[in-house]
Amino acid sequence: HRWMAQRLPRYGAVLTSVDGVNTRVAEQVFDLPTTSFHVVPNGMHPVEPAALHLRERPPGSPFVLGHVGSMIPQKGWHILAEAAERLNRDEVRVRVVLAGRGPDEEAARAWANRHSAWAEFRGFVPNPRVSVMPDLDILCLMSQWEGLPMSIVEAMSVGLPVVATDVGGVREAVVQGETGLLVPRTADALADAVSGLMADPVRWANMQARARQVFAERFTLARVVEQYQQVYEKALA
Repeated sequence: HRWMAQRLPRYGAVLTSVDGVNTRVAEQVFDLPTTSFHVVPNGMHPVEPAALHLRERPPGSPFVLGHVGSMIPQKGWHILAEAAERLNRDEVRVRVVLAGRGPDEEAARAWANRHSAWAEFRGFVPNPRVSVMPDLDILCLMSQWEGLPMSIVEAMSVGLPVVATDVGGVREAVVQGETGLLVPRTADALADAVSGLMADPVRWANMQARARQVFAERFTLARVVEQYQQVYEKALA
């Protein structure tokens, strides 16, 4: 792979990455300078206005926390499960929705069944930003490593605040304190972040609006196409 990677720029190939962090990994693995890459993020079409996350919560109602993505240890669904157990033990009422499939699917289903009073496992769902995310108050992504997760871009497109680990290109999407929170990869850190947002509904509501704004500025498909067009024009110049 290193042999091939080093020849791509030599023969005029243009290299892109969806995030800036992993260009430094490529520098170490492939011996290519980060300047060899153009960073163009993931993107998608905006949703219809009816699907926007304009959730208004009755005072005292439980926050709904969600994991949307692969059911694998690396994605950290089990950390969300542990944090939710702690919060409910401490009388900080939350609900959990797990959506996705993968090797941990049966373990996730069994966990949700044990806590069925406040947890559910939906398995694979098509178009989660329409079928799942409008039901959530916070998307939780406690990954061990990442590129630029599509689930975060999807969440922002519908105005859903995100609490996630600061790995890979996550901070290039989640604006700390504005569209969500970046936390250490522990159940306690996630639980503390969630309880803090529950205690400050104005801040949580502001994150909804800011998430939609940042998506419109940076992650619409039209914006991504525009950036690729600039890459092609530069390569052909």
